[in-house]
Amino acid sequence: MKKTLIIVLVLTASVCSSFAQSKRFGLGLVVGEPTGFTMKYWLSHVNSLNAAIAWSVFDDNSFQAFYIHLDHVFYYYDLFRVESGKAPVFIGIGGRFYFPKDGETNVGFRIPLGMAYLFDQVPIEIYGELAPVVNIIPETKADLDGGIGFRYFF
Repeated sequence: MKKTLIIVLVLTASVCSSFAQSKRFGLGLVVGEPTGFTMKYWLSHVNSLNAAIAWSVFDDNSFQAFYIHLDHVFYYYDLFRVESGKAPVFIGIGGRFYFPKDGETNVGFRIPLGMAYLFDQVPIEIYGELAPVVNIIPETKADLDGGIGFRYFF
C-alpha cells in the first residue's frame, strides 16, 4: 500500500510539474508576408519546430502564391525580463517553398529572427519575426519574409 501511494504521489508530482511542457503543439495565424496558418512543436524549453502554410499577398492583396516553410528555432530567455510570462528572442534556420500562380517554384533557406511573448496562465503565444531568405532554386536571389502572429497550444 505504501509503495502504491508513493508511486501515485511521484507520478502526480511529475505530471503537475510538466504541465507547462505538456502543451507542446500550437496552431494559429500569421499576418504579413506570408499570411496564413502557423504551427509550432516544442522540442524542448529552448528549441522548437515552427511552420507556416500560407499565401503570399504582397503584390496586390490577392493570393499570389502558395507558401510553406519549416524552421528549427532556438530561444533565449535572458535578454528581456518581464513581470509575468516570458519574452524570449529567437533565431533559427529553415527551408521555404514558394509556389507562384504564374512562374517557377522557388526553394530557399531562411533565417527567422524575432521575439515572442508566452503567457503564464493561458496557453497562448504572440510573436513577431523577420526572416531573410536566400532562394537557391530556380536562381540565387535574396528575399525577406516577416509577420506577426499568435498560436494557441493544446
